[in-house]
Amino acid sequence: MTERDRHRCFSRRDFIRTGTLAAGALAAAPALIATTQPAAAQPRSVARNRTLTLVWTGSREGRWIDYELWNPYAIGSNHQNGPGILYEPLAYYSAFADK
Repeated sequence: MTERDRHRCFSRRDFIRTGTLAAGALAAAPALIATTQPAAAQPRSVARNRTLTLVWTGSREGRWIDYELWNPYAIGSNHQNGPGILYEPLAYYSAFADK
């Protein structure tokens, strides 16, 4: 080898070509690996006395209209709807006492 070949720099074109080939190989790798996914388990039946049924009144046309409003301090939020389900149990739990 000559002195020139020994100190040859990696050109930008070679870098992009190598990167493209590496990215293509990484993108194609999952398709080459044959994986079988187990079938999704069906939920088991729950006794009627163990079922939680939530009913809200005052909604329009029987729909829950503020389904995106989970901040209890936001303007227009209703404390009687969904946020209570998330925040009330936290009020009873003491993280410091682990109760």
